[in-house]
Amino acid sequence: ESYLEALKVYADTVAPIADAIEGYWRAGDIENTTVKVHGLKSTSRAVGATETLIGLTIVACGTSLPELVTSIVAARKDELDMAVGNVVGSNIFNVLLILGTAATISPIPFMRENMIDIVVLLIFSLLTWLFCVTRKEISRREGIIMIALYAVYLVYICLR
Repeated sequence: ESYLEALKVYADTVAPIADAIEGYWRAGDIENTTVKVHGLKSTSRAVGATETLIGLTIVACGTSLPELVTSIVAARKDELDMAVGNVVGSNIFNVLLILGTAATISPIPFMRENMIDIVVLLIFSLLTWLFCVTRKEISRREGIIMIALYAVYLVYICLR
């Protein structure tokens, strides 16, 4: 039931934003998806941002909004396994299947800044794991710490 509620919230509030990023792909319109990717590339160049910055901010936020909504709805309904499973499952899917599929289509070179982001991902993942194993929960305080760390990371990637 909470999954259906999350879908309704997603459809009512988040879908228009997420569709701006990935709508054509869901419709199977690969040509328009390619246009959207090139549009983001052009936009990033026009404003002086790197493609990595656009990927780590706009694209990442747009495609992660469904997980945010699902986790919020699950947490509010006290279905905490779904809140955690949704995020962990999505990240495993993205790292292994999405990145793996893209690499099989065309090898993906890694620049120095990408390596730094991967190290940041590992550190934040380890920190999250530590929060979970110390008291078998992520407390409000730890949640605030996680949000603050994300804000610091956003500032860092914008300044580099």
